[in-house]
Amino acid sequence: MKKRSVRGLCLALAASAVLAGGYIASGAGTGDDPLISLSYLNSVVIPDIMDRVEKTVSELLPAQGGQSADTADIEERLKKAEDRVAALSGQLEEMKKAVDGLPGSFPQTGEAGGSFESLQVFAGQTILGGAGCEIILRIGNAVAVCPGENGLVDATGGLDLTGGKTVERNHVYIVPREDGRGIAMKDDGYVMIKGAYTVDPAD
Repeated sequence: MKKRSVRGLCLALAASAVLAGGYIASGAGTGDDPLISLSYLNSVVIPDIMDRVEKTVSELLPAQGGQSADTADIEERLKKAEDRVAALSGQLEEMKKAVDGLPGSFPQTGEAGGSFESLQVFAGQTILGGAGCEIILRIGNAVAVCPGENGLVDATGGLDLTGGKTVERNHVYIVPREDGRGIAMKDDGYVMIKGAYTVDPAD
């Protein structure tokens, strides 16, 4: 009887660890969805899971007075624990789908690197480049974002593109310094980008 109680306890604890760890490993703490979703998981979702599992584990422990519950009772409680874990797993999957289905809901960032990457962007989003960041607008329409008099370096046209002016497609734009310069998307599109950058969510 004691072995069955231990088996139920271990199963509940293992299931809770798999649920919490598996969701975070699936991408909740990545660069695409970094701080907000991870904070929510740590402060709300995981504590709720642990509270429910601890309640289930306490039900599986021997009854007061040192007397263990009979086999049928333990099997019934174990089945309920497995059903609760399955339900929580489904809820976590629904939450993940909801978060993944909200493009631009969280800030995106990129690190300095030696090659271009393709980046999908959406209307209302702003791409702010770090020093030396290179941006090529491939699809969509955008305007330059420059807080001061100096603009983006249009390496293709040999021009200085100041704030509010139209970004030409397939031109290479260089951000001279990290001071809030970049491009603002007028509609959905794609850019090729190299270097450090931040994509602010749409308003």
